[in-house]
Amino acid sequence: MSQNTVREVSAAERPMRRRRRRPRKEGLGGTYDPAPLMALFHNADDHEVARRLGVSRSAVRFWRTGGRRISATAADEITIRLGLHPVLLWPEWGTTGSGPEGEP
Repeated sequence: MSQNTVREVSAAERPMRRRRRRPRKEGLGGTYDPAPLMALFHNADDHEVARRLGVSRSAVRFWRTGGRRISATAADEITIRLGLHPVLLWPEWGTTGSGPEGEP
């Protein structure tokens, strides 16, 4: 073997790469039933609702079928986008410690 020859390295010889974990967002905590939010858009199609809320259509489909709850952080962002306060859709918002820094 000459000095200029590059030797192939097998997969077993390569060092494993570790996946970096995404840092978790600092959230407000808790989840909420999407039904009150979806009631605002009962006549709109999924595409329009997704556009208005700033989320994916698949998220809207999950929320409409009851397959997923809304995180407190997402609920806060969505209601602010609509010009509302989360307590208007979820009365328990103020009593579950979902405020800033876990305060009611």
